[in-house]
Amino acid sequence: MRCLALIVLVGCAANAPDIALDPQGARVALDQFGAFRAAMENHDGAGGLVASQRAHSAVMCLFDQTECPGDAAQLKVGRASCTESECSAHMGIESWRFDASIGLADDTFSLHLTLMDSAYTQHVGYRSDLAGTVVASATRIDGAEQLTTQPIVSDLESPAWSIALTLREIELDATGCPIGGTLFAHYRMLVDGGAEEHGTLVFGPTCDVLHDGRSGDLR
Repeated sequence: MRCLALIVLVGCAANAPDIALDPQGARVALDQFGAFRAAMENHDGAGGLVASQRAHSAVMCLFDQTECPGDAAQLKVGRASCTESECSAHMGIESWRFDASIGLADDTFSLHLTLMDSAYTQHVGYRSDLAGTVVASATRIDGAEQLTTQPIVSDLESPAWSIALTLREIELDATGCPIGGTLFAHYRMLVDGGAEEHGTLVFGPTCDVLHDGRSGDLR
């Protein structure tokens, strides 16, 4: 896993490589809002718990396929509750802790998720925070998420890094499938001269059609 960090929504650096993003992460990033809404409508804490973990993993998955979220059976067990306007989740296993709060007002989702592992490896522990405000209706998704990860215990030199995710005017068909709009993600390491890279996925014009923002090729 990359060691993530403080995220700021900024334009791409001129010298940042333009790379291919993973379509699986894009689909999970969009599907999470329908999953949260369903969990709230049904007061389904278990559904809210799974959606929270998948939402956190989806952002990292865009750049690293090994971080793509597994199915519900593979996710960690915890406790969660959902009302008509909020889901909260809490998990703690030895050095590993996950807390999430997702609010909904009209069609605006507010996300606050924190993952901590003080013993991720023998030498490194980390804290990863995801926050965002996204408008997600039955026909449109628009907003931004910020993922912040930094080491909290480290015997090695382990810099923080960040991913900024922007969902731009994504149109949905009657089934909730994206048929227009773009997803933009920007990764950067938070040290002087640190690495940067970014990528764009373009949706549509029909369901499940993705184009690489660099070349226009189908994904």
